Amino acid sequence: MKRATARNTRRPLVTALGNFRRIRWNAAVLVSLVAIGAMAIPASAEPLGPGESSSDPGIAYIPSDYPFGADSSVRALNIDTGEVERKFPVGPGPLVVKESFDHSKLYVSSLGVGLRNDGPGIQAESALSIIDKETGDVRKVQTLGPPFAVIQLSADGRNLYIPTAASVVQVLDTTTDTIIRTIPTLLPPSVVHIEVSPDEKDLYTYTGTGVITKYNMETGQPVGAQLTLGPGGWGTQSRDGRYIYAVNLAGSVAEIDTESFTISKTFKLSTFEVPVSGTLTPDGKQLWLANYAAQNIEVFDTETGSLVHTMKTSGSPSYVSFSQANDDIFYISIADYGLGDHSTAPNLPAKGYLEIYDKSTMQQIKRMYIDRVGPGAGIFP
Repeated sequence: MKRATARNTRRPLVTALGNFRRIRWNAAVLVSLVAIGAMAIPASAEPLGPGESSSDPGIAYIPSDYPFGADSSVRALNIDTGEVERKFPVGPGPLVVKESFDHSKLYVSSLGVGLRNDGPGIQAESALSIIDKETGDVRKVQTLGPPFAVIQLSADGRNLYIPTAASVVQVLDTTTDTIIRTIPTLLPPSVVHIEVSPDEKDLYTYTGTGVITKYNMETGQPVGAQLTLGPGGWGTQSRDGRYIYAVNLAGSVAEIDTESFTISKTFKLSTFEVPVSGTLTPDGKQLWLANYAAQNIEVFDTETGSLVHTMKTSGSPSYVSFSQANDDIFYISIADYGLGDHSTAPNLPAKGYLEIYDKSTMQQIKRMYIDRVGPGAGIFP
């Protein structure tokens, strides 16, 4: 080992202090992520599912400035030039973006709490943001509690399902953009993820404390016993609705057979990887997991449950998607959330990047800076 001299002693000391601060803030961010998982892990991630792709060629819509910044918005990012072409102000701490079936509107859920964008102070609201893509106008639909988690469109795009902090799931008619139903959910509270069966007969909720419940949509009542897993993250559902993939922040994914409502398979990860997102390939044969703490993306074979590939990422990935042509990978990378721009303060929210990779070679094509972001799910072309 090289002995430190008077000339090089200061640099290792500064580096060590910097590393200590970075580790401290990285740990704080991960603790916050798990805490938010108890109330606000956002999104389902089945590629090309209802409302999960951008209809505008070359344009991605990405939630930004989550949740502490004073410029909460959805950015229309040109993936060819890297330029933000439009910016839509939305509720504080935007999380999930869905596009309406007629391609005219964007629906945006949000954490509901953040710094004000019109001056000092804190803003709080319980509302779903609806963006008119043509005019850029943003209207708010009041919800019973902040819509702080996943939102899901029905298979026909007619209904939008919105879990809120009040432990209910509200249903919005997308033709009128009005709330038409409120479904109370069982304790424990904090539903962070939901899935809706393709025929809309069943609703599945997953709480931040790890409890999954199946509901009959006609009666609004729970069906059968609850399943208990680990703290809930983002999940996904097979196209035919037969299987749900429930992501556990503590390091596993449960494949749930929806007919028997039992766990049919478990995908095991390291305890400290912190998977926050599960994305199925269009054919349903692979499950791609974004591991926040491990800073990698792992690919599992859904038939065998075996790990088939690990792709190292340049930051902490929070969401993975595929292009409509299924030839490119998109993921949001969160980086530089340690010391930040100033040595005396953390850089929160973190810097966000859109990473684009070739799906067949897994080689990077582009890396574009977005803005301050946190875990969230946009839509991609």
